[in-house]
Amino acid sequence: MPSNFVSNRIPERFGTFCRKLEKPITFRRSEYNKRPETVKSLQSSISVARRFVESIRANTMEEDRYHTDEELDKLELVCDDAEDWLAAKQREQDKLALYVDPVLLTTDIESQAKVVERETMTLLMKKKPKKEKKKEKEEEGKTEEGKEEETKAQEGKTAETKTQEGEEPETPVVTVKRQYSRAWHMRKCRIKLSFVERSSPARGSASASRIDTPGIVAQTS
Repeated sequence: MPSNFVSNRIPERFGTFCRKLEKPITFRRSEYNKRPETVKSLQSSISVARRFVESIRANTMEEDRYHTDEELDKLELVCDDAEDWLAAKQREQDKLALYVDPVLLTTDIESQAKVVERETMTLLMKKKPKKEKKKEKEEEGKTEEGKEEETKAQEGKTAETKTQEGEEPETPVVTVKRQYSRAWHMRKCRIKLSFVERSSPARGSASASRIDTPGIVAQTS
């Protein structure tokens, strides 16, 4: 084997060996630097979710609330799980030396934060159902029905009082009949008056001067 071949292979192997040693060191250093900021981000997401739940329960009436108790309890449970997970991992990480691979990874912390943020956004983006217009229409319908029932009841009472007094109840049909009978009576009186005037011209003027009402026409005829 040539000597130059051995001399060329030694640096390559040494470089590979050094890179293998450097990779975990670089990883632990990166995790150590990014871990505090990532933990703060997760804690901030949990705090926002808890304030959101507290504001809904404290400042919203039950009849006006469109977030169910199950949804709010679920978000609180997600926050509790994230906090418990973070606390347990931090206790394990504090026991480890700096030259040991970490157990609290930034990727896992970001995954926990995404779960909390997703559940929070689901409730934040929930649209309020349109029930007010339906309620108003139902109330208007009820008031209109109540008014119709009141008018019907009043008409029934007036009809009962008139039937008790011996009078015919005031209805549209009765009113038309009454008007028609009056018109027919007046027409009959006019026919009799014209017949009397034709039969006795001399008496026509006198009788015409005396006849003022349908009752008088009936007497003269």
